[in-house]
Amino acid sequence: YISGGAFLAEDAVLTLRGCLVTENIANITYGGAAFVQDSHLLVEDSELGFNRAESGGALYMDGTASKLSLANATLHDNEASFCGGAVYATNGASVMATHTQLAWNVAAIYGGGVALYRAVMAMHGGALLGNTAEEGGWRP
Repeated sequence: YISGGAFLAEDAVLTLRGCLVTENIANITYGGAAFVQDSHLLVEDSELGFNRAESGGALYMDGTASKLSLANATLHDNEASFCGGAVYATNGASVMATHTQLAWNVAAIYGGGVALYRAVMAMHGGALLGNTAEEGGWRP
């Protein structure tokens, strides 16, 4: 893979607690900060900003075993040249966001903040602010 500007996790567990993850790039592929396949990713009390990729400007989650937990996290100013300015989740991945802010993320096509394709997401508390996409929300 040429994915995951900062991290690539396959069949793994990755925890980011109290971290600043910024200005990472996966130019022609997925997950500017992290590409996660069939793995668990916990992002807690952390900031992910100014990351770039084709899909999943900050995070790309792939596979039924992939679980993303965002807790008191801020994902801001991330950019995708296709879908999912901050997060792209697909192929059965699940996303749980608690007291998390997604702000000023951009996707050229769908899902300025988050794009889901055959994936699930629940959000409790937090905010979605100023995210944009050329084509609007997700449509397969």
